[in-house]
Amino acid sequence: RSTHTHVTAQPQNLDQCHNFWKAHDEVVVEYAKEKAKLKDIQNKEKEIKYKEIKEKSIYQPLIINDLLIRLPESLEEIKIEGILQNNCVNSYVNRILDKQTNVLFGRKVSRPDIPYITIEIKDNRVLQARYKGNINCTAEDTKTIESYIASIKTPDKKNQAA
Repeated sequence: RSTHTHVTAQPQNLDQCHNFWKAHDEVVVEYAKEKAKLKDIQNKEKEIKYKEIKEKSIYQPLIINDLLIRLPESLEEIKIEGILQNNCVNSYVNRILDKQTNVLFGRKVSRPDIPYITIEIKDNRVLQARYKGNINCTAEDTKTIESYIASIKTPDKKNQAA
């Protein structure tokens, strides 16, 4: 038989340690909530800016060869497009808001709510047009997109913002 007594060491201020970590966790949760509120405000401001850009855009919806080409309805729709198309179009949001590029969607007329082609246009030139998984468009769809661009009437220079 052992004559040793087993003693478990515990800090004398165990309640203080528990209270510290509880307070820490509460602060972390509050910080996360405030950060989420700020992000929500920033997202709303970005959506408002995008709506203004969309309203003034020369890129209006048009159907050519059974393909509806249009601007995204919102930045949220761009995010969803990136997820469903398995591409990085969501990373273009700031460039869109800074008017450095334009993103349009190509949809089959029979399925207008289903992503089909993600299109990037800059200076009335197609930079890229891709199906799901960044697969290049067929020659036929590329020609349709180019016909869309050709149909765009650029506003007079005197009416453009400086």
